[in-house]
Amino acid sequence: MVKKGKKSKETALNKSKLLASNKKQEKGITTKMDSIKVENIKKIDSLPKIRLALKETDTLKLRETKKIDSLPKLVSNPIKKDSIKVKPETSLKIGSTFLYETKHYRFNQTSASSIFGDVYTNPITDHTSYQKSLSELYALFTTPYLGKLKTSISNFNYNYHYNSILYLNTTTIPDHLKGNAIAVAADWNTNFGEIYLKAKASTIITGNITGSSLYASASFKKDSILNIEGFAKFTSKTPDFNKQLYQSDYKDYNWDSNFNNEKYATLGFLINSPKWGMAKASYNSVDSYTYFDENSKPVQTSKTLNYFNVKAEKSLHYGKFTLTNTIMYQKVINGEGFFRVPDIITRNSLYFSSFVFKGKPMYLQTGVTLKYFSSFKANAYNPLLSEFVLQNNTQIGNYPILDFFANAQIKRTRLFLKVENFSAGFTGRKYYAAPNYPYRDLTVRFGLVWNFFI
Repeated sequence: MVKKGKKSKETALNKSKLLASNKKQEKGITTKMDSIKVENIKKIDSLPKIRLALKETDTLKLRETKKIDSLPKLVSNPIKKDSIKVKPETSLKIGSTFLYETKHYRFNQTSASSIFGDVYTNPITDHTSYQKSLSELYALFTTPYLGKLKTSISNFNYNYHYNSILYLNTTTIPDHLKGNAIAVAADWNTNFGEIYLKAKASTIITGNITGSSLYASASFKKDSILNIEGFAKFTSKTPDFNKQLYQSDYKDYNWDSNFNNEKYATLGFLINSPKWGMAKASYNSVDSYTYFDENSKPVQTSKTLNYFNVKAEKSLHYGKFTLTNTIMYQKVINGEGFFRVPDIITRNSLYFSSFVFKGKPMYLQTGVTLKYFSSFKANAYNPLLSEFVLQNNTQIGNYPILDFFANAQIKRTRLFLKVENFSAGFTGRKYYAAPNYPYRDLTVRFGLVWNFFI
C-alpha cells in the first residue's frame, strides 16, 4: 500500500512538473508571440513616421508643379519662328521634260452644202494636220530664305500643214506653217510670314514666232480664316494657226493671213473666307483681238477690247441641308460688236447630306441644281472650222435648266444618279446651247464605283 501511495505521489508530482513545464513553454511562446506582435506593431507604427518624412519630399513636388505650371505661360506666348535660327537648307534639282502631240482634223461630205458656198471639188475631203513638240531643260533652286526659283530653257517645234499648195487667181495659199521657237522662263515662289509672293515670266528669244508672258501676285493668308490676293497678268501671243492659214474644198474657206500678236492685260483681286465666301474680280484689256466674223473669215480688230467680270461663291448650311451659290456678272465696256458674253451666269445647288437608315450604313447626298444665264447673241458654231463665229440674228439664254442628282456611299461602294434637264417637260424646249443647236433633252446618267481595296 505504501508503495502504491508513493508511486501515486510520484506520478502526481511528475504530472505537476509536466503541467508547470507546459505552462512555462506556453508562457515562453506567448512571450515570443507578444514580442513578434510588438515588433510588428513597432514596424507598423513606424510607417506614419515614414509618411511624415514624405512630407519633406512633397516640397519637391510643389517645386516641380510650379515648373510645370509655368509651361502654359510659354505656350500662351509661343516663340516666334523668326527668333529661332534655322540652319539654312538649300537644294538644287535639274531635270527635263518632253512633250509630243499630233492632231488631225477632217471634214468630209459626200456632196457639197450650199450653207458653206461654192466648192472646187466633190466630195469634200478637208484634212488639217498639226504636230508639235516641246523639250525643256530646267533647274529648281530652293532655299528657306529666297523660296523656290525655277529657271528653264525650252525649244518649241510646230508643223501645221495641208497636203498641197493651193494656187488661186491672184494669191497662193501655202501648205504649211512650220518653224521653231526657243524661249527662256523663270518661276519664283516665296513667303514672308503670312505674305506670299509669286512671279512667272517667259519670253521667246529666237524663232519663227514671237511672244512673252508675265504674271505676278501677292497674297495675305491668315491660316484658313482669310485669303486676300491681288494679281496681274500680261501676255503677247500669235493668233491661232487656223486663223493664219486654212485650206478647204470650199472656195470661201481659204486664206493666208498676216496678223500682229494679240496682247492681253488682266488686273484682279480675290478674297476668300470660309465664313463670308469667295469673291473674285478682274479687269481685262485686249489689243489686236482676232476673231471669225459673220462670214466665217478671220479678222483682227484695231479697237481695244475692254471688259470686266465679278464672281462670288457662298454656301449656306442649315441642319443637313446646304445651299451652294455661284454667280458671275460681266460687262463689255468696249468691243461689244465683236465680243459677246452673257451679263449674268448663275449656278445654285440645294442638297441634303446625311447618313441614312438604322446603324448608318449609307451616306446619301441628293438635291437639285439650277443653271441660268441671261440672253445674248452668242457666237454660232461652224462645223467646217470647228470654231465659233460671229452672228447677229439669234439670241439664246434666259431659260432655267434644272438637274437632279443623288450620290450614295455604302462602305467601299459609291453610286451616283443624275437626271439632266428634267425641267424640259414643264419649261418648254425653246432654248439652244448655241444658235441652230438645240439644248439636249432629258438625260439620265447612272454609275457605280466599287473599290476592291482601300
